[in-house]
Amino acid sequence: MLTKILLYLIAIGFWVFFALYMSAGIGWVFVYIFICAPMFSLVMTLILKRGGKVTLKADISRSMLYKREAAVLRIIAKNRSIFPVPAIKIRLIPTEGLESESEETSCVVSISPRSEAVIEFNYKAAVWGVYKIGAEYAYMHDFMGFFRFGLSCADSVVEVKVFPDIPEIPGDAPLLRSAAEAAKFSDDNEETKENDGIPRFGGMPGYTHKEYAEGDPIRRINWKLSSKRDKYMVRLDDEIESIQQTIVLDACGGENVLEN
Repeated sequence: MLTKILLYLIAIGFWVFFALYMSAGIGWVFVYIFICAPMFSLVMTLILKRGGKVTLKADISRSMLYKREAAVLRIIAKNRSIFPVPAIKIRLIPTEGLESESEETSCVVSISPRSEAVIEFNYKAAVWGVYKIGAEYAYMHDFMGFFRFGLSCADSVVEVKVFPDIPEIPGDAPLLRSAAEAAKFSDDNEETKENDGIPRFGGMPGYTHKEYAEGDPIRRINWKLSSKRDKYMVRLDDEIESIQQTIVLDACGGENVLEN
């Protein structure tokens, strides 16, 4: 900001020098133009801002993705006035589950009168979950770059859902048939624990898991954990939580209890 003001004052000083020592007519005209330029730039920007002529809207090519699939985010900046928009700076919402193919997190765009500009960003799903992407904030500069005004980003944010990529299994696969048969006789609670090694009330650890291998019981597959890790995980020692330990304290002992 200070650099812009310094350059502005240097430009005015140059034209004052030009008017005094070279050509007074042309020089003073440019001096007046430079002095009035910031006010004119501010008024034009306020007309665009307060009139609601400049809007931002976001659109996504796909709102539901599997892991490692890609989507294109489009931010549409529209100008409905007869005046050009000098510059709009847009900063994107940072996301960890969606990886951007570009390292740029912001952009600057200018818009001609009664037209629109479209900015595209490519994303790739990395971690499953629900994410919001779009413009975190945006503001419009005046023509001179001395002032800036915030723009509404309410319509420039979209929601994207990323699903875990579980391998597809045919409906007649032996794995599914075995799981259906095992479910008839299974009394396991559906709400399985996923926090390995955490002590329970009974003093014993909870469920532990390992990757499914041929020969493992189908009914021990933890489907929730498998969906998160994109591979089948089998519960181990799932009976251990039902085991309760009983501690007996004998208060009747005497001093010679340990003798002999």
